[in-house]
Amino acid sequence: MYIGDWFQVQGIPNFFTPDNSSCIRASYGDLGDGTISVHNVLTYPNGLFGEICGSAYAPNPEVPGELLVLFPFSFPGQYLVLDTDYENWSAVYACVDLLDEFKFEYTWLLTRDPEPSDEVISTALDVFVSKGISLEDFETYQQGPQCVYEDPEVPSCIDT
Repeated sequence: MYIGDWFQVQGIPNFFTPDNSSCIRASYGDLGDGTISVHNVLTYPNGLFGEICGSAYAPNPEVPGELLVLFPFSFPGQYLVLDTDYENWSAVYACVDLLDEFKFEYTWLLTRDPEPSDEVISTALDVFVSKGISLEDFETYQQGPQCVYEDPEVPSCIDT
């Protein structure tokens, strides 16, 4: 089952996960109505904690790995699980083409363990390569025991 915590260990930096971000975790939960809760956290390069809560659903139940993710004040975002073993790794991709002028690619190499083995990472990277997705812009994101996944000073968006 895909529900639970996933740690982003590699991916292409973007506006919501800029270069040198760290401690990136996505937590997914079953809301019981066919939708999934989404709680993403990270530490920004300046050391500030960030989080966002949203939800996701599969528009076509026949294809459960193709999701639309909804966050406050944004359009639904594509989330394509290219492949996963559910227990160790997941290779996720999205692509947005604006006006046939701008192409934005998003990649998430997610693992259940914040510090996965090289073998787990290699297996997931092979999925991106097999789908023709370049690894050239991938960045490794720091994870580990120094990470804080909840800000004790501020109520979480999952509490509201």
